[in-house]
Amino acid sequence: MIIKIVFYKSSSKFYDSVCTNCGIFENFIQNKSENILTLTFEELKEHFFELKHIMLTIKNWSKTEYYIDEKETTISDIDNLFTILNCEKSYENEILSDEFCYSGAGWGCNSLSSISLRKGYYSYRSTLCWYDIGHFEGDIWIVDKERIMQILTSETTTKNLNLCKHFQIDKIEKTVENLPDKIDVTEDGEWEYKYREAPMGMQQTEIIGIKPKEQYSSFRGGFSISLDGNNDENNETTEEEKNIPSTTFDDIGGIDSIVQQVREVIELPLIAPELFSHYHIKPHKGILLYGPPGCGKTLIAKAIANEIKAHFVSINGPEILNKYIGQSEENLRKIFDEAKHHSPAVIYFDEFDSISSTRDSDGNPHMATVVNQLLTLMDGIDENNQICAIASTNRIDMIDEAIKRPGRFDYVIEIQRPSPEGCKAIFRIHTEKMPVDKHFNKDVFVDKYLVGSSGAEIAFVASEAAYNSIRRTVNIKELFDEKCDFVISKENILIEEDFIKAAKLLKDSRQRADTAKWRNIK
Repeated sequence: MIIKIVFYKSSSKFYDSVCTNCGIFENFIQNKSENILTLTFEELKEHFFELKHIMLTIKNWSKTEYYIDEKETTISDIDNLFTILNCEKSYENEILSDEFCYSGAGWGCNSLSSISLRKGYYSYRSTLCWYDIGHFEGDIWIVDKERIMQILTSETTTKNLNLCKHFQIDKIEKTVENLPDKIDVTEDGEWEYKYREAPMGMQQTEIIGIKPKEQYSSFRGGFSISLDGNNDENNETTEEEKNIPSTTFDDIGGIDSIVQQVREVIELPLIAPELFSHYHIKPHKGILLYGPPGCGKTLIAKAIANEIKAHFVSINGPEILNKYIGQSEENLRKIFDEAKHHSPAVIYFDEFDSISSTRDSDGNPHMATVVNQLLTLMDGIDENNQICAIASTNRIDMIDEAIKRPGRFDYVIEIQRPSPEGCKAIFRIHTEKMPVDKHFNKDVFVDKYLVGSSGAEIAFVASEAAYNSIRRTVNIKELFDEKCDFVISKENILIEEDFIKAAKLLKDSRQRADTAKWRNIK
């Protein structure tokens, strides 16, 4: 894939710095009035942070042109590429990576959003649900799986999702296959008819489809689960209806002091509100976490929500943005409405700089209205709502100052790379359940190879070491060729050599320039 970006001379105060930053690329041509930056997808991946910063600056300049494989396209298609790469990085930073890809609409890829597998999870979007696609044969609703797969495949192609190395179309096909073939509303008490909206005062008579009853959860993996439990009509939101993460504080290591600060700000007001009444103070409404990727910002937010059994609304900043005037602001309002409905709730904004960047004369006027809407919503939260917002960013220098004023995201915490002892704690967490050679000294290994690494990098070393052990002890080729039956033996353990090879691979692939950049952001 070849990406070409053409931008013209601008009166923006950032024009010269953009040209200077583009100068590091071999295929950058600068003329008097026209500048052409040509990149491969591999270069986009390698220089992700530098190019993302460049794109955030130039995308609002007039006449900027974008091309993918010589075909003119739009900024949204370029943004999709950044979304794919950011999602890749987030996946690799997750301890529970298998669950990560299902945290969006539920298909196994967070970028697939044209159809939702889970009712209500993407309530801030006007998205079709899987059960909307079908037709009646008599009283039986036939689910059109072929059409569902066509829509998802088309979205995969349009968004270039195959570029993600973790994307697996076969998992999506299996999920679609597991959907029910047909639904009989008269026999299945979980479903009811969906009627066309009628004018006020008129009775609904035209049946246009089916929908799950409110007390039942959404479909996932081929079956639906009743949530009405004790049938308590006064209990509007049961625990099962809430999206409560499975991550706990035991899954986080190396940043104990940071975790303590966050718990004091978010958890304490919910478990001991009388303390705040006694001292006549109001809890903080929002926390802003910043620092390099892979240091546990997302894990902290999830663990807090798990600890207090709060509904967790996880939003990737760019998902909120919409090209239609007013729609981005509406998306924000729906997110806060969902949190209020399921309170106590934690709203987590990842890539926060994409929706809260500084408002200035060179900026996008549409972005300014989004920031204004966010400020209004934050001002509308009070202690009775039991809602807290957590935001994370890798670029705190781009956040609008008004966002960080008292009553908004006023508690700012830097998440740094873990200390040597923190690295050891993280390494122990990731290798605790692994079959490791009893003679392997974990602390000595960390001191020698992993001090200065992020939590995600340490997780990578543990995972890659396991792969090294597999390659060393298993004849993988024969397994692929089905020439042998594999049985776990005492040889299938991780030894020091496996970890050393993984650490050397990390060292070779680490981008030292990114590390140096983060040390300068304060």
